[in-house]
Amino acid sequence: MGGYSHERKHLRFEKRPRKKGAKTDTWVVMNGEGQYLGFVVYRSGWRRYIFRYVPEYGTIDFDAKCQQESIDFLNDENAKLKATWKKRKKK
Repeated sequence: MGGYSHERKHLRFEKRPRKKGAKTDTWVVMNGEGQYLGFVVYRSGWRRYIFRYVPEYGTIDFDAKCQQESIDFLNDENAKLKATWKKRKKK
């Protein structure tokens, strides 16, 4: 798949290689059994990373712990992105 894998307790986030000219990253999200759940992508209108559920993967159940792991990952990546923007503005 490429990129690196960031594992939480119940979810795995695999970073995809950036497309030519892309300014942000994309991750494939899988559960501990390797089932694809969706993607973490940057949504420019919201100026933040979001989780994009992909329904063709079938019904997927999330408990509060799984949802919190997704929230924690999104918050971490959004904070990194904002820090990058601040560094660019200072130049």
